[in-house]
Amino acid sequence: MAGSIGRIELPTEFYDITSRIVLRSPQPQFLYAKLVYAASAQAELRRLGPDAIQAPGRPSGMAVGAPYPDLSTMEDILADPIRSDAIVVSDELAQGRIGHTIRMNRPVFAGGGYTLAARGLAAGANISLTPQGLTDQQVSITIQRNTGPYASGGSATQPFGISRADAQGSVHMLAGRIGAALQYDRNMLMDSVFAGYFDSATTVVYPGDSSNLLTSDAAAWPVVPVGSSRPMDLDTVLRMEQALHDAKIPRFANGRYLCYLTPLQMRQLRTDPQYRGQSAYLPERNLLSSTVEGTGTTVVNGSIELYTCQTNIVDTAAVAGVKINHAVMFGPGAVGYAPTVEGVRIAVANEDNYGEDAKAAWICYEGSNILNNAFMVSAHSD
Repeated sequence: MAGSIGRIELPTEFYDITSRIVLRSPQPQFLYAKLVYAASAQAELRRLGPDAIQAPGRPSGMAVGAPYPDLSTMEDILADPIRSDAIVVSDELAQGRIGHTIRMNRPVFAGGGYTLAARGLAAGANISLTPQGLTDQQVSITIQRNTGPYASGGSATQPFGISRADAQGSVHMLAGRIGAALQYDRNMLMDSVFAGYFDSATTVVYPGDSSNLLTSDAAAWPVVPVGSSRPMDLDTVLRMEQALHDAKIPRFANGRYLCYLTPLQMRQLRTDPQYRGQSAYLPERNLLSSTVEGTGTTVVNGSIELYTCQTNIVDTAAVAGVKINHAVMFGPGAVGYAPTVEGVRIAVANEDNYGEDAKAAWICYEGSNILNNAFMVSAHSD
């Protein structure tokens, strides 16, 4: 029986094709970037009213890429007063340019003598005629020009290129493919920058340290542990809340703080005996519930919303051999953002080989900064 005939014998009888189907790629949820976009969209609505239902800072008719690919996502963001309150957005630099700065004041309330003995004015006594001054803290946000995309291992922003000949012969719409890549790069930058901001808390708590005596990662992990020596647990989550509450940090409008945990921390929390033990209690005595408008998000003690975040910082450099996962919990107003009216625009290089080779990048004039790192607290676990 003769052998089968294949490509080697008849190469011209076979050809490969690229399917029109585009497969999904792994992407993080961009939880921190969504905080920025939600706050910006709400600020635009407050400033301009119903006509402002468009991307943050975008004037009518400007053809630039939206931060989200579909209308339903943007509607969800606009309708979410909690996430949109996480970041303070100032549009007072809407016409600003690089280097323009806005300074925001925060009143400092201080005093003493909070007793009746100190405040009672005896007969014949006088109130002092020496005035005291008021004190403010001041935080600044400066506009800078941010650009993208940035190549892996690169040293500067590099545009995506598209050849006219390739575009005509491609199975997929290359312009749309580049648009998706630009959007991913923009979202990833915003998410990374604001994840770093929210990880800048001055207060850090550690599992297994109920008295909060530990003050550094080096003290928490003096030697390389075997397995997880400080896994995330319910007590640590509650101590994070206590730290914010003790510091008199306000809660969001629903009376809760937001808490972002890494996937490992969330898994450890769910296997914590104290956490799991809550299921044995009646609902009215149970610390745990899943009542965030049907999303399945866990609420602890009625006052903390827990979210799994894939882009929280995981530090592998602080202590040799230890992956230190960073959780964050925060109230409203910890971080500030200042967009300009131009928003994010797609820029095409003027050198295009007579229209044959286009090069595209994104540019945005904007500013951001930490407003008060006392409004957030971190938990480090392994």
